[in-house]
Amino acid sequence: MPTHVMHIQLCVDIAVVKDESEFHAFCPAFKGLHVYGATVKEAIKNACDAVTAYVSSLIKHNEPIPCCKIIDEDMLPDGLDIKKRDIYHRNVAIPMGVPA
Repeated sequence: MPTHVMHIQLCVDIAVVKDESEFHAFCPAFKGLHVYGATVKEAIKNACDAVTAYVSSLIKHNEPIPCCKIIDEDMLPDGLDIKKRDIYHRNVAIPMGVPA
């Protein structure tokens, strides 16, 4: 039986920080979502992939999906040298299989 794949599209904020030889990326809206990449671009891609997995799990377990937007540098965790230029906004499409 064919399925029609619907998507939820989320706009997520991804903070990226240089961490020794790699780039650490995290999404403040998603507790515990931290990834690394060899480049900023790779760290952002890894973060988007992690958001997809995170939200898919929330949906599977009928949990609420957190939605927020960083609007001020004061909202970022203490101790990190992150400026607005280090925050990337990305749209992430989360697939949802729905019977046709």
